[in-house]
Amino acid sequence: MKLAIILLFFCFLAGCSETVCLRNDEKPVLVLNAVLEAGCDSMRIELTETKGAYDQSPWQRFPEAEVRVYEEGELLGMAEYQPADSSFVLRQPVKAERTYRIEARVAGKGTVWGDTRVPEEVADCHAELWFEHKGWGTPRWIARYRWKDIPGRENYYWFTAYGLDYNGWEPDTLTWHALFGLDCNSTLPDPFNRYTIIGEGDEGNTVFYAPYIRVADGGMDGQEIALEYYPRTGFNYGSLTKTRIVFLSLDAALDAYLKSCILADWNAMPPDVEGIWTFTPTVMYSNVHGGTGIVGSCTVEVTELRVEKAVEGLYGPGKPVK
Repeated sequence: MKLAIILLFFCFLAGCSETVCLRNDEKPVLVLNAVLEAGCDSMRIELTETKGAYDQSPWQRFPEAEVRVYEEGELLGMAEYQPADSSFVLRQPVKAERTYRIEARVAGKGTVWGDTRVPEEVADCHAELWFEHKGWGTPRWIARYRWKDIPGRENYYWFTAYGLDYNGWEPDTLTWHALFGLDCNSTLPDPFNRYTIIGEGDEGNTVFYAPYIRVADGGMDGQEIALEYYPRTGFNYGSLTKTRIVFLSLDAALDAYLKSCILADWNAMPPDVEGIWTFTPTVMYSNVHGGTGIVGSCTVEVTELRVEKAVEGLYGPGKPVK
């Protein structure tokens, strides 16, 4: 699944009902996590249990659980446990504009469930990814998007970028990693994860987002939208062999969950390098009943550009990833 590398970090712990204050002294509850991607040929579901912040034991898994998936109110099938990655998988295609319910039952622990309405495909989505290599100086990646807003509903669009680079600790291993930040001077993005680097003289200030740009479509019903941003890679511009830019249209639940994950992650950081970190209650979003977690959905567009780092020139506009 294309989305696996994008949301893996965020699919571990969430809230209960709509929001919850997670504490370190609460009784464990079931955690149900599933992100359905429109057009994907299967559904991957995780079922675990909460644990204390200082608990170093492995996550509790429930291979014998009954995990059912419903489409438009009708039973679609039973997900099967896959020991290879400790998840449940149902090999049925995910269809846009369909409502799915995922229900998991664990003997002695009860039942958890959540619903999601898969967003429709974004019309006329056109993406371009460019890179110019001039030898000396600072090369720049440029991501350009044009799309038509889906009318008659509130939409949540997210953007990010990944680079395929050699792992610093394992120099022979290529790894996809989120790029350092996303420069963007547009007024469209939500400012919740916006940061500013104060410049001097002609340089001016640089506004960037990390790790996502979020655009909600308030006042843009059915309109044509354009967005340009510049993936930053710190000091590794010349070492990347491939870069991907990602466009996501999320359902309301996944949008709220992802935003709460980013806010919680930043709020959990110590105030400075000498600060003492202590566990504090974290407010997260969830739409799972009977426990905690997220059942959400999205449509995904990925554009990839390969760069021959030793060859100067202009590369682009990139190609869509099937």
